[in-house]
Amino acid sequence: KYRRGEDYPEGSRMAASEWARAVLTDRNWDRLDGLRVIAQERDLTMTQLALGWMLAQPAVATVIAGATTAEQVAENAAVHEVHLSDEDLQRIDEITK
Repeated sequence: KYRRGEDYPEGSRMAASEWARAVLTDRNWDRLDGLRVIAQERDLTMTQLALGWMLAQPAVATVIAGATTAEQVAENAAVHEVHLSDEDLQRIDEITK
């Protein structure tokens, strides 16, 4: 829900945070842009890409994801259909170095 150069949605954690300015550097925006490309290619939301990546980690047995809306619950539940390829995981690793 956050985009480079756009205002943060009113009421969001980022809108009320000085921390956001420190974390959302140009380098991190570039990383998000790269991850967004992978998500779009796979027809996933960014949340589904993140959850799918976590579930692909050998040391992770489960992911506990919070949600505040019914739409978020549905989005999170759909991650059971996400199977990232080795190539996807490698691209994500390269982007997030």
